[in-house]
Amino acid sequence: RNFFLTAHFGLSVPPDCSITVGGDERPWKEDDCIVLDTSFLHSTKNESDEDRFVLVVDFWHPDLTVPERE
Repeated sequence: RNFFLTAHFGLSVPPDCSITVGGDERPWKEDDCIVLDTSFLHSTKNESDEDRFVLVVDFWHPDLTVPERE
């Protein structure tokens, strides 16, 4: 699935939330966007007592040609 990239938009992100992609852990931030290649091993963590709300959008990898998309 490396023909897609995925954007995660933090809508409501409490403290102590993070996302790890390919062993690289990054903190979640509200009103921030993280773009990742979900073909790599990835996970999320929420160590707070609150829910985390994220808008997830998949889009074509920009290196794909039009014939590859079809």
